[in-house]
Amino acid sequence: MKKSVLRSLTISALSLAGSTAFAQENKSTVENKEQKVALDAAGTTGGTLFSQDQIDALKKEMEKKDVTENKVTFAGIIQLNANTSDSQRVSTPDLQANKVRLGVNVSGGIASGQVEVQLRGNQQATQTVASSSATTSNGVTTQTTSGDNGNGAITLRRAQLNLDVLTVKAGENTFTTTLSLGGIRIGNADATTPDAAWTTTGFGRQDGAYLKEAMAFGKKASVEVGFGAFNNIVAYANPIYPSTGNTTGGYSWSGSASTKQANWESTSFSQSIGFAGHLAANVNIDDNQSLALKGFFGTQGNSPTNQDSNGTLTQARDVTHVEASLVYNHAGIFGSKGNISGNGFSVYYENENIGKTKTATKNSSGDFNYTNPTTDDSQTAYLLGFALAADSSNYLTNMIQKGDRLTYAAAYAMANVNFGSTSTSQNYANNQITASVGYAVNTFETAFNFDYETSNISNYTDSNGNVSKKNNATKTYITAAYAF
Repeated sequence: MKKSVLRSLTISALSLAGSTAFAQENKSTVENKEQKVALDAAGTTGGTLFSQDQIDALKKEMEKKDVTENKVTFAGIIQLNANTSDSQRVSTPDLQANKVRLGVNVSGGIASGQVEVQLRGNQQATQTVASSSATTSNGVTTQTTSGDNGNGAITLRRAQLNLDVLTVKAGENTFTTTLSLGGIRIGNADATTPDAAWTTTGFGRQDGAYLKEAMAFGKKASVEVGFGAFNNIVAYANPIYPSTGNTTGGYSWSGSASTKQANWESTSFSQSIGFAGHLAANVNIDDNQSLALKGFFGTQGNSPTNQDSNGTLTQARDVTHVEASLVYNHAGIFGSKGNISGNGFSVYYENENIGKTKTATKNSSGDFNYTNPTTDDSQTAYLLGFALAADSSNYLTNMIQKGDRLTYAAAYAMANVNFGSTSTSQNYANNQITASVGYAVNTFETAFNFDYETSNISNYTDSNGNVSKKNNATKTYITAAYAF
């Protein structure tokens, strides 16, 4: 499932409201560097906390500017992976494009807006070949095709408007109330892990409204709480496996979305509304130490699952998505400049509860009637991980360029998936150990990743892509990412 990994590269007026800049997490000398800031996910983070130093700097900047003047900042990330070995694939080594994301932030006074897209390049063609009844003179049946040739894709990850409706200052404390509208990403749990590690999915783009209160208590602590209503709640389903026979696949904690985002520029699929909220707190213990806590909860009955070619809802599920994290960092020990992995020790958790797939039939009132299936294809799953990441900026730097450093990280994660019926899939429990070591300069980082996974059932593929009797898999690769 998806990851959150990018740190804040630019301080904008948007930060003053406690809103998040595109796909980034902010970092301060104490606060940390927030912990798996990176190449998410699905999960670009929203709802990031900001240090008092950042808020003070923004106050001074805003006092110099005409509040009617807009400030525009751009950001992005490029990430590539080079596979060096993979027990589930025969075609290694090879190169794999991973992420290309672009975003723009606009802010002026109490208003701000964010747009973020992901470029997916050339997509697989959907061309199909069908035989016609006509034959040529030599008796060969002619072939006709339908579909497209693969036109590429652009995913709209965020299209969000923010308004700071109320700001109250009491001494060194600041309280800001922000209303957000549009395609909103409320955030995700943090994890200081190697790039290869299973991490929480995060809440992808959800169309609706969100109210958030950001409270900064001097330089010692900050708290953020939010709640909103959306057309859909993002939830992710893990792969199913039969008890006998072979199939293609393999396992990773990166299941496919079981719910659908509303079609942009269209109304919601139905009258079903989802609700989500978050709570985040950051405490600066001293000049070097910080502790960060995050929790997210989302739920929806009859969440949209599938649509027909006309855009009409055909299936729905009841879903609940929960995740949380706790991160401790000592900048003097673990550093503060990790790009991909972040810095510090983290514990993170995710729980997915996905109900049966219901058939949706539109009724005369404009809403839908829902029919339960005969087969229970529901599933519940949880992920629990422990991770540690650091960089060498405090003791080994300026090797090739001023400010460069080494990075290293390790993580252990366990994932359990349980299905409502054995006729749908076996239950399974998987474990993962990952490690990485890399080199970073400015916002560029490259790292060598090691990934070892095991399962209590044979749900990993062989090198030809078929599930045989393998209950483990090993992979190594080099990743390189540049944030700008």
